[in-house]
Amino acid sequence: MLSLTICHIISIWLLLTNLSFAKSIVSEQNSSILENLEDINDIHNLWADCYRYYIFQNIKGYEDCDTIDCSLLEYKQDQDLCRKVQSKEANIDNETDDISEVQKDDPLEPQVVLYDPNVSRFSRSSRIIDNSMMNYVMDDSGNMKRDLLDMNYKDDINLIDVHQMSSSDNIGEWTPIKSSIGSNSVENYAFPVNYSSIGLSQSFEIMIFISANICIQPAANNTGEIRIFHTFDHDQLANQNYSGMSEFDFENGYAQDIAKINLDDTGQKLYVSVVTVCDNCTDSSSSSADWSYTLGISQNNLVFQYDNVQQIYLLDTDHQSALLQVDSLDLESDSHYQLYIGSGDVIDTSLKHSWCSTQSLPEGSRYTINKNSTIRATSHDLYVINDLHPNTTYTGVLVENFAYGGGVIYEPFSFQTMTNEGCKLIYDLEFCGDVAYSVPISESLYNGDETLVDFKVKYDTYAKNAYQNFTYALQQVACDTELDARYSPIKTCADCASSYKYWLCAVTIPRCSSRNLTGYKSWDKDDGRTDLIKEEIKPPLAYFEILPCLNVCEAIVRDCPSDFGFTCPQNNITLRESYYWEAFGEYTSCNFVGDSSLSNSASLIHAAAFLAWTSFTIVTFSFL
Repeated sequence: MLSLTICHIISIWLLLTNLSFAKSIVSEQNSSILENLEDINDIHNLWADCYRYYIFQNIKGYEDCDTIDCSLLEYKQDQDLCRKVQSKEANIDNETDDISEVQKDDPLEPQVVLYDPNVSRFSRSSRIIDNSMMNYVMDDSGNMKRDLLDMNYKDDINLIDVHQMSSSDNIGEWTPIKSSIGSNSVENYAFPVNYSSIGLSQSFEIMIFISANICIQPAANNTGEIRIFHTFDHDQLANQNYSGMSEFDFENGYAQDIAKINLDDTGQKLYVSVVTVCDNCTDSSSSSADWSYTLGISQNNLVFQYDNVQQIYLLDTDHQSALLQVDSLDLESDSHYQLYIGSGDVIDTSLKHSWCSTQSLPEGSRYTINKNSTIRATSHDLYVINDLHPNTTYTGVLVENFAYGGGVIYEPFSFQTMTNEGCKLIYDLEFCGDVAYSVPISESLYNGDETLVDFKVKYDTYAKNAYQNFTYALQQVACDTELDARYSPIKTCADCASSYKYWLCAVTIPRCSSRNLTGYKSWDKDDGRTDLIKEEIKPPLAYFEILPCLNVCEAIVRDCPSDFGFTCPQNNITLRESYYWEAFGEYTSCNFVGDSSLSNSASLIHAAAFLAWTSFTIVTFSFL
C-alpha cells in the first residue's frame, strides 16, 4: 500500500512537471503576445485589433501582427487571414477598404462561440464598445502614434455631403455622410456587406451597426418626424414596403440599430431608407423646412454614439464663473474631447443626444478639454469657465470626436450662475487644497483693492494657523505604539488629522450662495461665522452660508481620540445653527469639503467624510 501511494505521488509529480514544462515552452514561443493573456478570448481581441488597424490604416505588416500565433485563433477563416496578413499577401483596395485576395476557401466551422454580443446591450442610453482602436494612425516611419486631431472642427468635419458623392446611393464602411431632406421625402442608401471582414461578429451572423443624428430640425413646424428603415430585400426598398422593413426612430436627436445577416447569405447589401413624414407641414419649399441629418454604417462599431454617463460635474459657481470637475476621462495632451457651454436656446435640448447638433454651435461656446494648460497633473481635473452672465442658466455638453468621423455625445448637464457679486469662487489653496467652491467676497476684492491671490491666502492662512494647535495636541497621543495600546484598533492618528483638517477647512472657509434656500444661513454684510470674516473679509453684500455637512463633524468624533472631547450637536435646534445634512433635493444643501459633488448626491449621503482629493488640476477658459 505504501509503495502504491508513493507511485501515485511520483506520477502526479511527473504530470505536473510535464505540464509546467509544456507551459514554459508555449510561454517562450509567444512571450511578446501571450505574456498578459489569461484566456483565448484575449487572443481573439488582439487579432481583432491587429486586423482592424490593418484595414483602416492601410498597414501592411503591422509589427504586432507578426507575433500572433495564428493557430490559436478559434476560426479557420481567421487563421487563414492571419497567416496572409503576416506573409503580407493580403492586398488592400484603398477605395473600398476591402481585402481583395482573401477568399472563403472553407465554410466557417467555429468550435466555440467566443463572443456573441447580446442585442439588448445596444440600447440608445449607453456607449457600445470602446473606440480606442479608431484613434491611432501610422507615422511616416510606420510606427504607431496617437492621432493628432484637428480641434478646429467645422459643422461638416469628417462628414461627406451625400449630394457630392459620386454614387449617392452607396455608403461605405465607417464613412459617415451628411444630408438634408425635405418634408414627405425619401433618401435611400446601400451598404455592401463585407464577408471577408465580419467585424465584431464571432458567430454565424454578421452584425451591421447603424447610427444617425439629427443635426437641425425644421424651423417651420414641429409636427413632422423623420424615420429610418432598413432591409436586405431590394424589392421591399423598390416598392417602399416599409411595413416589411425594420424601423427605428430618433430619440432626442439620436437613433441606432443593428441589422443581422447570416454568413451564408453572400453578396447581400443592406438598404437603408431615411423617410420624413409630415401631414401639416408649412413652408415646405423653404430650406428652413428641411431636416439635416448624419448617417453612419459599420460592421465594427456605432459611428455615432450617445453615453448616458455624465462625465463632467458642476462643483460651484459665482456670478460670472463655473467650476467643473472632469470625471474618469483619459485626457491626452492633444485631446479629442470638446465641451460646449451655452445659455438659453444656444444648445437645442430636444437634440441633446445628437453629436452632430453640437458641430454647428458658435465658436465662442466651444472648449477643448486637454492637459496642455494645466498647473499640475492629477487624477481629477478642474476646469473654470469664465465671463458668464449673472443669474443665467447654462447647458453644458461634452463630446468625443473620432479620428475617422463620428463621435460620442455624453449626458448634458445644466447650472445657474449666482445673482450678485457677494460670493467668489476659490480653489487650489495651499493648505485647504480640497476647498473648491464660492466664499464670501472681501470688501477689498469687491472694490478692486486686492488681488484674487491675496484674497485666497487670507482664508487659507487663517485655517492653517488654527490647525497648528491641533497638531500639538495630537503629538501627545501614542500614535505609533503597539496596536492594543492605541486609542483605536481601527482608526489611526493620520485618520484623525485628515478628518480634523477637512472639518476645520469647512467651518473656517464658509461656502457662500446668493440664493435663500432651505438649510442656508442668512448673514448681513460685514458679518459671518468667524472673526476673520467680521474683521478682515468684511463682506460688502449680504449672503447665505451653506452650512457644513453633519458627517464632516461626525468624522472627527469617529476618527479622533475620545480624550479630545469632540462632540456634535444632538438636537435639531442646535444642529441647524452649525450644520445641515443631505436634503435629497436638487440643490447643494450642505458643504462637504473634499469631493463637493457628493454633497448633492442622495445616494452618497453616508459617504465617508475623509474622502477627498489630494490635489487639483486647473484649466482656465474664457466664455465669449
